[in-house]
Amino acid sequence: MPFTPAHVAAVLPLARTRLPLAALVVGSMAPDLPYYLPLPVGASVTHFPLGLPVVVLLGAVVWACWTYALRAPLAALAGREAGPPPAPGPRGVAWGAAALAVGALTHMVWDAFTHPGGAGVQLLPVLQEPVVEPHKVYNVLMYASSALGLAAVAWWTARRVEGPLRPRWIPLAAIAACALAGAAVSRLAAGDALDGGYDLVRVVLLGAVPGAGAGVAAWSLYWWVRERGGTP
Repeated sequence: MPFTPAHVAAVLPLARTRLPLAALVVGSMAPDLPYYLPLPVGASVTHFPLGLPVVVLLGAVVWACWTYALRAPLAALAGREAGPPPAPGPRGVAWGAAALAVGALTHMVWDAFTHPGGAGVQLLPVLQEPVVEPHKVYNVLMYASSALGLAAVAWWTARRVEGPLRPRWIPLAAIAACALAGAAVSRLAAGDALDGGYDLVRVVLLGAVPGAGAGVAAWSLYWWVRERGGTP
């Protein structure tokens, strides 16, 4: 699979539309949630068009958490103030659901050409041609698209940062430590079952992302309780 945050690049061209950008971003990554969280549905459901309602529902939960619990604490990590969250309303919810669906569809299309069982891989036999064993063309496409996607997201973000940032290094270091701890636990849990460098990278990432998420959740709780003196 392409590294999950790289999927955000696919929705950036829609940033100036009426679709909420945060919901687009969440939707573009939501199909990968079963990789990182113990959910009652698997990735085979969330990467298939018939599973789109499930993805939208999962994404809606994440979008709400971002809007009302995580946005302000994460802005504070950069020394910024997020401002008040938007007031919920029927029209906003409808546009948000549409954005989640659009984002999820971009993810499914992307993965269709980079997953071994993807529809695009099955449709285009050239994607199954070997490059350097055990890697095939779709593997190379996955690596390249992940790198390009991450670069595009970094470039887009950097262009929109106004004024100097004042990072809070101690909580950032703590979140990084949580990511490293998650990666280490995932690697140890895999034992000797890894088959080459690809499996190693995949296992490390599947541990690092939940680890970082736990760190972000802990920081957000601290920020609301100790720094704001209240709850979201």
